[in-house]
Amino acid sequence: MSIHADLVPLGFASKLRSSSLLVAGGHVLEEQEHEDIDVLFIGMETPTRQRTIRRLRDAGIMVFHPNSERVDLFGAAFDTVSARSKIVLNLNAFEGATTTAIESRSNGSSPGDLCDNGEWKMPRLARLLANGRFIVSEMSGSDSERAKFSGGVVFAPPERLAETCQFYLQRPELRMSIAQSGRRLFEQHLEADILRRPVGRHLAAHRVLNR
Repeated sequence: MSIHADLVPLGFASKLRSSSLLVAGGHVLEEQEHEDIDVLFIGMETPTRQRTIRRLRDAGIMVFHPNSERVDLFGAAFDTVSARSKIVLNLNAFEGATTTAIESRSNGSSPGDLCDNGEWKMPRLARLLANGRFIVSEMSGSDSERAKFSGGVVFAPPERLAETCQFYLQRPELRMSIAQSGRRLFEQHLEADILRRPVGRHLAAHRVLNR
């Protein structure tokens, strides 16, 4: 028995947008007015991430990592804290190549589609992009995955991560411009459109089998 499987990437859906509003004095604040967290990272604590965050802090960058304080943030709490952050980090959990890159080679992928390290954190990026957050990401995923969000996410190699954060912390208007570009780019990739072909193919095959 053979099973045909489709890899379906995450795309934009309106449900990813935050429904919570930060309000003070009876009016909704402009985003830059309540950005009291310099750099935020939300994600599992690993030795690699600990070293990365330590390097940033050693460079004088204030990084808030709630998971290191045994605080897990999801849903509205995630949205609220990320909205308070000037920069949201996307960090690799592990160092070096993983089996994803090896499997890509064995499957005959083109060099442009090979993963740098096999990590592509779209579940994290999706919610941030949908809500117009400014993201600085370590180099991850494939060339084609990164190219999809070129101009809307700032990618940096590990050795330039501190320098990159310091640069953008001083430039709020540039952060906002890039974040808005990221939101618009993500909105071009509707999950409904992504699902249409594989779901249609599955339904057609199901009808054939049940004739």
